[in-house]
Amino acid sequence: MGDIEEASQRVGAIVEDLRTFSARQESEKIMVDLADVAGLAVRWVSKSRPEDGAISLSIPEGLMVKGHSGQLTQVVVNLINNALDAAAESGQPEVRVDGGTDGGKTWLSVTDNGPGIPDDRIHQIFDPFYTTKKVGEGTGLGLSISYGLVAEHGGTLEAENLAGGGARFVVSLGQQ
Repeated sequence: MGDIEEASQRVGAIVEDLRTFSARQESEKIMVDLADVAGLAVRWVSKSRPEDGAISLSIPEGLMVKGHSGQLTQVVVNLINNALDAAAESGQPEVRVDGGTDGGKTWLSVTDNGPGIPDDRIHQIFDPFYTTKKVGEGTGLGLSISYGLVAEHGGTLEAENLAGGGARFVVSLGQQ
């Protein structure tokens, strides 16, 4: 019975990811503060995964962008969850969420202390159904959905490996 319940929960998660992936739609966008978006995302993740490691948040208030708060929160939740999964391999997971402005763009980054992304795979990580997780642990849709949501906001989502190890995902959005 336990195996059946676990399998049904996995199927439910896959169906929800597919629904989100296929039902992307333009939503009314308003001015939102990325500090509020990131703070909510950190609280959600921390409540669902309190044992997974330290998440630090360093985003100044007033980083205003035109967007859909729920969609942007989903992006940040996806990035933090992925970062915690990757950082779990370090033994002492650490995830940092930062934000700022640069050259007319507002950015938010999620950095982890995991092993980084294999150089020969980094170009695939935003492809639908691509995953580095074990079977049953991921659908390969989170980053693809996040990439699409950021693009719908007129922004970019990029990934990079850090010289000392770990990875950083950066969301860049136009300032309003």
